[in-house]
Amino acid sequence: MKDILEEQKLQLSGCTSTECAVEIGKILNVRFMVIGNIVKKTYTINIRIVNVETSAIVIADMEKCKNETELIDTIKVIVDRISGNKAFSSDLKQNSTAVLDLETKNE
Repeated sequence: MKDILEEQKLQLSGCTSTECAVEIGKILNVRFMVIGNIVKKTYTINIRIVNVETSAIVIADMEKCKNETELIDTIKVIVDRISGNKAFSSDLKQNSTAVLDLETKNE
């Protein structure tokens, strides 16, 4: 993925917009992109799954945690909820999904 992005001269860092995810998803030839961010000040995790073909947000989820040490466990909770969502998992065997690194914001 990194080589493809470098060839296209795109920066992965900071790409949390739907438009950016769709553009990268098309280059990678995937159906869905998972994008999101973590707001450190409030320890809020926001994740969205975007359909690359339609640019529609298929699933959006948000969870807060008390401190930085709970971030990984909280992300796992969100992933469990998302993976069980019928809108996304109905034909999961046929899905190709690329995941962008989460951007951390100090807000």
